[in-house]
Amino acid sequence: MAAFNHIRDLNDVALKPRLLRNLVNEHLPTETTPFRNPAVIADVVSAIKTYQLLSEEVFTSDQKLVSSWKSAMDAWLHRIILLSRSNSPDKSWAGVCLLGVTCTGCSSERFLSSFSDWFNVLVPHMQQSGVSETVRVASCAAASDLLTRLGGFSNIKKDGISCAGKLVQPILQMLNGDATQEISEVAAQLLYTVLTYFPSSFHRCYDNAEAAIVSKIMSGNCHSSLLKKLACCLASLPKSKGDEESWSLMMQKILLALSALFDSALEGLEEDSTRAKAVTLLVPPGKSPPPPLGGQMIGGQAIDSGDRSLPSVISVISCLVQCCCTMLTSSYQVQVVVPVRSLLATVGRILMVNGSLPEALQPFTTAMQQELVCLHLPALHQNVMGLLDALQKGLHSQVLPHAPEIVWLLIKYFERCQLPELRTKAYTIFKSLLISMGAGMALYISQVVIDNGMTDLKVTNFDCDKEHSNEVSAEPSQWHHRKKRKQASASGPLVEQQASLCLEVKLRQEHQGSVSLKIAAIEALEALVTVGGALRSDSWRSDIDLLLMEVATNACKGFWNHVGKPSLLRGPETASEDFQLVALRALLASLLSPASVRPPYLAQSLDLFLKGKQKGGTTVAEFCAQALLALEVLIHPRALPLVDVPSQTGSSFSSGGSKYRSNPWDSKVLGVYPDVYDVLDYANMEDGFGSEVLNISQPQEPNVLDGLSDKVAPSSIDDKIEGHEDLDMQDVPPCAEPNLAPSGNFPLCVDTPVLPARPLSDLRAGVEKAVTCSTSEGSQKRKLDDDGDSSDSFPDIVDADPDTDSD
Repeated sequence: MAAFNHIRDLNDVALKPRLLRNLVNEHLPTETTPFRNPAVIADVVSAIKTYQLLSEEVFTSDQKLVSSWKSAMDAWLHRIILLSRSNSPDKSWAGVCLLGVTCTGCSSERFLSSFSDWFNVLVPHMQQSGVSETVRVASCAAASDLLTRLGGFSNIKKDGISCAGKLVQPILQMLNGDATQEISEVAAQLLYTVLTYFPSSFHRCYDNAEAAIVSKIMSGNCHSSLLKKLACCLASLPKSKGDEESWSLMMQKILLALSALFDSALEGLEEDSTRAKAVTLLVPPGKSPPPPLGGQMIGGQAIDSGDRSLPSVISVISCLVQCCCTMLTSSYQVQVVVPVRSLLATVGRILMVNGSLPEALQPFTTAMQQELVCLHLPALHQNVMGLLDALQKGLHSQVLPHAPEIVWLLIKYFERCQLPELRTKAYTIFKSLLISMGAGMALYISQVVIDNGMTDLKVTNFDCDKEHSNEVSAEPSQWHHRKKRKQASASGPLVEQQASLCLEVKLRQEHQGSVSLKIAAIEALEALVTVGGALRSDSWRSDIDLLLMEVATNACKGFWNHVGKPSLLRGPETASEDFQLVALRALLASLLSPASVRPPYLAQSLDLFLKGKQKGGTTVAEFCAQALLALEVLIHPRALPLVDVPSQTGSSFSSGGSKYRSNPWDSKVLGVYPDVYDVLDYANMEDGFGSEVLNISQPQEPNVLDGLSDKVAPSSIDDKIEGHEDLDMQDVPPCAEPNLAPSGNFPLCVDTPVLPARPLSDLRAGVEKAVTCSTSEGSQKRKLDDDGDSSDSFPDIVDADPDTDSD
């Protein structure tokens, strides 16, 4: 009957022990059966991770199910341990790999009860010399997974340190010997895991570990991924001692090693005075220099790269610089003192070298030597720029006392640097400085960021885009009407296809830098507008707003109309969604950043965001929807009063139990300027209009004149409101509340209220009547709507002593 013991469905917990037992019986080899297809291990691992077959999580009280899963798990462990101890390399490799998967996927109870036995299975594979390379690599990876899982249990820290101590010598042997790149890489990963979770296990072998790591770095035959892991190991080595002196000594050793390597790399292009000044900051006068990096365990040789090739020297420099970056950005047990001046001296020494020969060194430097240094000089600049970025990220605002020197270095470097990758890194550092140090930094670097940003983001007006370029620079009202004429004159798929094709051809031919450079420049400008938009920005705010508007328009033009259509000319740079997203984000920041005037390109920006919102399913569409929500306060800048202003007629607007008046001119008493919507609504209600409200679910365009007659020009409305500007300079007494409707209160919010079209004469009369009402009926007193008690109404403003009893 067991053959018909069906499960409920795919989510039945009873399925998991059955699948696990099926994997053991059908897919894993035994001692006698051969292992013909090692690729089946990938299918086994995939099934285990998909169904979580090793978790043993049963949320029912069914003891039969619990015992069934426990039995299947025991059979699984018995089989993989048997395979791990097999003499066959293939079976041993399969068992070790599945044991590593078990360490990460089993339950906590199972792991705590069995991790010691599993560790004893893995250690012999790393200690013995005759073990297959694949088995040793798999054993190191499995041991790393086991120690990572073990590091999460604080109650068994001593057991973890004991296990990690058994791996110290095997790891150092694999690093010191002539191991392959694969073994060295997994050994470095295992070393980094031990230093991360159980650093005290290397306390007694600190010098040996430092020598092994440095010897491997200086060997010159390591690829980039191995050098990155070795740099992380060297940076984490001071954690084994856990004191401030170890961290500071390691940093000083690395900086001195970099200085020696720079002497070899920049030979012939750097004056002796500059070199001596940098070394003086590394070793202050009166103090003895520390021992060389790696000590005397590397054959008594100091770090001398005179006989090395320049590419190998550059790789070693990159590794040591990354080590410094990791030390600056990683956490440490105790507080340490960062040698900021020494780091800045190292950075400035490299950034000030641009490949030119000093006059004193021209007779001693050949042209071939200069060309070789210039070939690798951008890599050196990239490394030290990363060090400068890490210094800023690690110290945050604490780098403020050294900010003038950092800014001076970046400004001087911007004047010389022309390569896109290096300028991109400089923009990133400028962005970090602006965000971490605030508006004070914006005062000093705003002009530099804007000038370089305009150079890197310079928009070329193509012949096929002349009309569009004129629209961007036009006023919002003119831009709206020009857009209508353009849509009427140039429409149809053929015209759009020709415009898009012309744009793509021109973008392929432009030589103004890569997209990554432009993205970095836009992000720096966005940070500048966000941080210092309202701080003495009148001199540059209009230029940066126009620049961001043009960049966003050109980034989105031609692509939204052809999303999903193939093009032979479209490449990753011309159709970059990331560039569009960054441009739109910067445009939104310029609109929301505080300024002395209303955003001049609000209408154009709304049009871009509305078009982007319609392209659903993309990241740009999601951002455009959020941008429209954020811009709602600019489209309808109404501010509700903070107090309850009672109505005289007993009719008022209400929302959530609180009532307030809707007279637009009363808001000026509270310091809030009325919107043109409020003025027109009040005029219509005073004349008896507005009893019928049209609801439009989605307006076509955000226009302040929706619902008005087409004969009303924007200038006519401005002229009528402009005549009452003197009301801002005097106290306006409150006016009587008009009777809006005979029955009940109106709801506060409707979808999109649109006024019925009316002649211009009625609108003019309504506006004038609203102004007259606000100036002539200010002496009337307000009364409460609910209880009619006049004691809580606002008192009149009179000229009297506040201590008198006069009314």
